[in-house]
Order: sequence, then C-alpha cells, then structure tokens
Amino acid sequence: MRSKPLCLGLFIPLALAVASDPLQGSVRLATLCNFREIGRPTGRLLQDNEGNFYGTASGTEYVANRRHVHTSGAVFKISPQGQLLWQLQFPGTNDVFPAAGLFQDEEGFLYGTTFYGGIQNQGTVFKVSANGRFVWSTPFRGANGAGPFGELVRGCDGFLFGTTVFGGARSVGTVFRLTSEGVIKTIYSFGGTDGAHPSAGPVHGVDGYFYGTTQFGGSSFTFPFASGEGTIFRISCDGTLTTLYKFGNPTNLVSGGFGLNGSYPTGQLIQRNDGCFYGVAEGGLTSQGTNFWATIFKFDPNGTLITLLYFNTSQHDGADPAGPLVTSNDGGLYGATAQGGASADDGSPGYGTIFKITQSGIFLNLVSFYGTNGCNPFSGPIKGKDGNLYGTTHGNYYFPGTFFRVSISRPVVSIARPQQIVHPTNAVVTVTGQTKSLASVLDVFYQLNGGDWIEATTTNEWKNWAATVTLSSPKNILRAYAIDSSGDLSRTNRMKLLFVQP
Repeated sequence: MRSKPLCLGLFIPLALAVASDPLQGSVRLATLCNFREIGRPTGRLLQDNEGNFYGTASGTEYVANRRHVHTSGAVFKISPQGQLLWQLQFPGTNDVFPAAGLFQDEEGFLYGTTFYGGIQNQGTVFKVSANGRFVWSTPFRGANGAGPFGELVRGCDGFLFGTTVFGGARSVGTVFRLTSEGVIKTIYSFGGTDGAHPSAGPVHGVDGYFYGTTQFGGSSFTFPFASGEGTIFRISCDGTLTTLYKFGNPTNLVSGGFGLNGSYPTGQLIQRNDGCFYGVAEGGLTSQGTNFWATIFKFDPNGTLITLLYFNTSQHDGADPAGPLVTSNDGGLYGATAQGGASADDGSPGYGTIFKITQSGIFLNLVSFYGTNGCNPFSGPIKGKDGNLYGTTHGNYYFPGTFFRVSISRPVVSIARPQQIVHPTNAVVTVTGQTKSLASVLDVFYQLNGGDWIEATTTNEWKNWAATVTLSSPKNILRAYAIDSSGDLSRTNRMKLLFVQP
C-alpha cells in the first residue's frame, strides 16, 4: 500500500563506494510488450516450468461521457518473447484491482487476490485455471480481513497463507489461511502494538515459520491503532505470532526524526543462504540526522537489523523501492524503484529504475525508465530461467504499462599461456590471459592450488593480464576470474600446470 509521499533519490552507501559509470553497454533493456488494452501491470511476475509468465493488471482509467471510469483488471499469460497467450478480465462489479503476483500449484491452477471488489469493496481471493478460466472467487467480509495487497505463499501444512491490509479485530490487518476450495480462515488479527497494515505477503522461512512485515504499527501507544513505523514478525501455521523488530524503536531514534534503521517497510522479504532476510522500507534517517525516504535492510532472525543503503532525495538514481529484491549470480541483489532515475534526453523525468547492489556494497543504476521505455515498476523483477531479469512497469495516463527484459552480460576471462607444461629447471612460471566484457573490467584475481585469491597485473586496463606463480610437484591447478564495473563476475577459468623437479 503506497500511502506515503513519493520522492526522488539515490541511496547513500555506508562507507562504501559508488560506481560512477558502471554500464558502458553491459545492460540491455528490451520492451517486449505494451499493455494498452489489458490494464496496468501491478504484481510480480510468475514463471512456469515451460518458461511462460503469468501476471496481474489493475485495470485502466479513462474519461467517458464526462465520467471517470475504471476497468476491472486482469490476469494474463505471456511468452518470454512478449506474445500475449491469454488474458482474463475480471467482472467489473465483483473482482477489481489485483495488486499482487500469483501463486501456481502443482496442477497449474493460479491463486491471487484483489485489493478491491467483492462485498463492499473489501477485496477477494480467486482461483484461475492454467488456460485462463475462473474457478472460484471468495470475498473478504471485514471481520476476516479486507484489502489483500500481498502474494500468497504455501505453508508447511499445504494451505496457502496471505495478509490483508485492513479488517480483522482492530481493522488494521490480518494473516489468513486459504484452502484450495476458497475457504478463508483468519489465523491472526493485528492489534496495532504488534503491527498494523501488512502491505506485503509473508515469506516461508527455512525453519518452517512465516516471516513478514507490517507497514505501520509497533508503537506502545494503543491509539491510534496504526501508530508506529512498522514491524517484522514471525508467525506459525497455527497463528502464533512473535514481533521480532519494531521500526522507529526509541533505541534507534535520532532526536526529532524517523527511525535510524528505516521505517514503514513495504515489499515482501526474501531469505538468502546466510539465513538473513532482506527487504525495503520507505523511510529512514542517517546518523547525521538527514531525513531519507527509503532504505534497504538486512535482518537477522535473532533480532539484529542492519541498514545497507539509504536513498537520498537530492540525487536521481531512484526512490520508493518496490520490492521484493532478487539475488544475483554473484551474490549481489537486484531491485526496482517506482520513482526517480535519470531523465531522458528530452528532459522527461525519471519514472523508476532497475538497480543492483553488488556483494561489496556498490550501488548501480542499471536502467532508468522515462516513459517511452516504461513507466513506474510497481514490483521488483524476477530472474528468468535464462538468467535474464523480467518485469513489468505499471504505466500512467500518458504511457502504457510494459513487459520488459533486462539482459546483463557477464565478463569472460581466458588463460592463454602456458598450456599443460612440464618445467624441468625452474618452478617459476608467468601465466597470461585476456578478458572480454561489454563493461570495463576492473580486476582479475587468481588462485593457485586452493590458496588465497591474489590480484593479477595488467598494463592495458585488463584487456590482458598476467600472474607469476611458483609451482610445486607434480600437479598444479590455477584458477582465475574477472570482475567488471557493473559488479558482475566471470565464470572461474581453470587450467592444469605440471611440474617435474630436476
């Protein structure tokens, strides 16, 4: 739920470097489809085993006979090349404005939610067949939740779980369980001090619990119920909830400002191999007391939160991160912002970005949207089966929504000389090679026999590189890789060096 003001900005890394000219052709944006008749794409895409994508669109707005008219929204299936395979429009009087991505079960059925529609516009959950036909739609009734805004996720007991922004015992949101027949059961109602208004669906942790965020709540004040700057929570399948972190906690405050470690989290969390969760928040404050609208954070389930990045309103590399984040091949993170970015040549403002945070903490603006190439991505991209990033932009009154692909070329490192050798008199050998990348190569590292990684040498900006090593008997393995200015790593190249002592 985007209830706070939007602003343009660039993150300020904490004691980390920012790449000034990272791309130089290594990133290519392709607009594969324009959504002129379907609506405006909203939720994150879902890719099936055959490589096709499913998504949702919130409908379009237009003026007819001096009246402002909303269309009802749709579910669609599209090929990786951008061919629309089918679309299913929602009935205009029942299900409208699906805001989240879809879940697909083993039989191919799709499950999703609509923020509006149903009984008194309190939202619905729905099931659609793999060929685009409605199976059922179940409305929320307020007491059991209202306004679902996040994705559904499979639980340990086989049911689907989700959240609603409103409704429940205190009207500030719920966690619910859903059967394959469409039966909704509220397993938890937020009360305000434990969180309020969860605007993203939960994620299933490796420990079997669900983890999620509330955009508001967490304050010790009981009125209003939504007071507070958001929480991170853990909940079991039976509805036992533990509040793990409260944004804006007094221990994290600088006098007169927002929470030092961010505030108002939005977007679904992701869990990485380190066991920690990563997410985005709309508000934050640096230690210098400067107000920032957005942060990216890392959260340890034991309760420790670290702010990785701040978005600065005085810069132009994106603001209002959409979430969720995506892990890159080299250990970095990809994400999207719904606002900001570089302006077009004609002076058009930036309408969002696709960005990357490298493993070393460098922030890279990979793509800036400025209308003609897309406008306002409302959800993060996904990594396709081909290794590329795929996503949608929502569009606005002037520009239609789009389906896009972002291709990122990885550098290549080669080892030219020597080949498998026997060196009868001297164990010292100079190994040489080349690199190739659409972006400039920043460095080459090598390793001998599983030892430390050491920086190679170059005299021509890493187009060629060299390493002098001392061999041991009888077999030696040398490995080398390159890293380019967009933060991507090459595949590690390997060669065998034989040495026979005289």
